[in-house]
Amino acid sequence: MKFFSKKQIIRTSKETQARQNQNSVIIDGIGVGIVAGIMTFLAVFLARLGASPVFVSLLTSIPAFIGLLLVVPIGSYLEQQQDLVPWYSRARIGVQASFVLMGILPFFIPLTHVAIAIIIIWTIATIPPIIVNITFTTVMSTVIESQYRQQLMSWRWSLLGVASALAVANAEQGSYAYRVCL
Repeated sequence: MKFFSKKQIIRTSKETQARQNQNSVIIDGIGVGIVAGIMTFLAVFLARLGASPVFVSLLTSIPAFIGLLLVVPIGSYLEQQQDLVPWYSRARIGVQASFVLMGILPFFIPLTHVAIAIIIIWTIATIPPIIVNITFTTVMSTVIESQYRQQLMSWRWSLLGVASALAVANAEQGSYAYRVCL
C-alpha cells in the first residue's frame, strides 16, 4: 500500500480541480455558442408565429432597456457577495433554460399566445445575462490559473464559434421542420 504525503494530496487535488474547471469553461463556451446560434432565429421564430413588428423589435429593445435600469444595482449587489461562481453558473443556466422554454411553448399553449409568452420570458431572461456579463472576468480569473488563461479562453472562443455555427445550421433545419408542423 502506498501512502501519499499531504503535499502530494493537495497538489493532486488542485490539479483535479484545475482540470475540472477547464472542462467546465469549455462546456460553458459550447453552451453559449449553441444559445447564440439559436438566438439568431428567435426573431424569425416570432415572425413565423405571426408576431407584429413591434414584438420582434422588443427582442432588441427589452435587453437594452432592462440592462440600463438594472446593471448598476445588480453590480452593487454582486459586489457584496463572497463567491461569484454560483451566481455566474445559475445565471448561465437561466439563460440557456429560457431558450428551451421558448422553443417548447408552441407545444403547450395556443399559437395565438406564444409570441406574448416569448416576450414575457425574454423580458425575465434579460436579467441573467446582466449577472453573467458582470461576473465573467472575475469568475474566469478565479477558476483558471493565469498561465493557462489565454490558451483556455482561445479554445473556449473557438469552440463557441463552432458550436454557434452548428446550432445555426441545425436551427435553420429545425425551423423548416417546425414550419411544416404548423
